[in-house]
Amino acid sequence: MLAAWEETLTLSDMVRVQELIEAVIYSLSQSDTIPDKTSFIDHIPNIETEAIKLPVISVYPGQKVYLSDENSDFSGFNKDDDGNNIGRIYESLYTVEVTIAVYTADGSQFSAREIMNSVRDKMFTHESSGLQRPLRNPDDSVIDEVWRVAIQSGEQNDDFGTSPTLRRWEQTILIQAGETYITEDGQTISGSNVNTNVN
Repeated sequence: MLAAWEETLTLSDMVRVQELIEAVIYSLSQSDTIPDKTSFIDHIPNIETEAIKLPVISVYPGQKVYLSDENSDFSGFNKDDDGNNIGRIYESLYTVEVTIAVYTADGSQFSAREIMNSVRDKMFTHESSGLQRPLRNPDDSVIDEVWRVAIQSGEQNDDFGTSPTLRRWEQTILIQAGETYITEDGQTISGSNVNTNVN
């Protein structure tokens, strides 16, 4: 069970989370069943002011939830070639809640529900209880730090205040990952945003 302690994303966190968001977008863009005309964005669109062409798939993060009530856990020593301890290794484990939203217009040839079904099918290939294929960066390199992907709830949330009605389907997934930090003489030399003196 996840710890209840949560932390609002900091700037350094967002750099890492953004990589996960881009990996989800990259995966969806490789789907054979999502229409070729689909646009992909990494934020919640402002339909009134933002020039977007439907259909759109929006992928964006919620909060970061750590798996422990500390922001880092000691996991071992960094050693030199002779086996001497030259630093400490800390690992920060967290869960990122990611929302995937599909936007289409009422009467369009594109169905938000059908596109969302394709989204779920694609995400199932990464799910830990599914095919467990790794998430990849846009350069096709594997993100090794991700150790679990889980599909959560989905819902329809149309906007009847627009003309034509904006069809919107949402799907939540959880991505659990870790970051490793190596310190030397108490100073971080790899990674970011880690307090190695947690009380």
